[in-house]
Amino acid sequence: MGLAHDLNNLLTGVCSMSELALIELPPDHPLRERLEIVRSHGQKAADLVRKLFLEHQASPGQRGHHDLNALVNANFDLARQAIPKAIKAGLTLVSQPLPVFIDGTAFRTVFLHLAMNAAEAIDGQGNIEFRTAWHSRLPRLPNYLGAKPRGPVASLELNDTGRGFKLEFLKKLGNPLFTTKVANAGAGLGLFLTKQFVEASGGGLSVQSKRGTTFTLWFPLADFSERPGLKS
Repeated sequence: MGLAHDLNNLLTGVCSMSELALIELPPDHPLRERLEIVRSHGQKAADLVRKLFLEHQASPGQRGHHDLNALVNANFDLARQAIPKAIKAGLTLVSQPLPVFIDGTAFRTVFLHLAMNAAEAIDGQGNIEFRTAWHSRLPRLPNYLGAKPRGPVASLELNDTGRGFKLEFLKKLGNPLFTTKVANAGAGLGLFLTKQFVEASGGGLSVQSKRGTTFTLWFPLADFSERPGLKS
């Protein structure tokens, strides 16, 4: 939230200065078109920051009952606006409700981390697909991190058509500061936070990297006996 506040201050300057410049320039000035693009993009970025403020009004660390489909659907548009336009994003939600007992605010952070990681793995044009599903039990998964819930589980799968990564990296995923990105391109905390989140939610994370990469988050289905307000 502090980062969003600082970014909002910078965007205020971008929007206001471009607006003032447009007022001062004559209608036929050659820079008008470029300044209008600057103003338009600045306003769109400011709108995203305002969405972040509104979405993060919930208290972080508070777990509660949510429909996983509703959470994914609510955050898909924000993620779509944050990734490059050359990348196509698709969303497929299972028809039945997926009740889970998780921290909705932490979920949003993890969702955006995974979406941005997928976008960065794609060179130029590509696809990112988000899918939810219901399973009677946790399937056998060769590359799995976290707790293994019993009984019915819900899953959120994120598949990208990016470059993937080497199999020897799989055991290191989820360790703090480990990253497959080039130097200075990433802090290596995104997957660590993801692993921490799913474990705190009683679930886990699985990874496949053949053609592109598929990350899947696994959550136990809530039976509504959980205590709302429990710290994650």
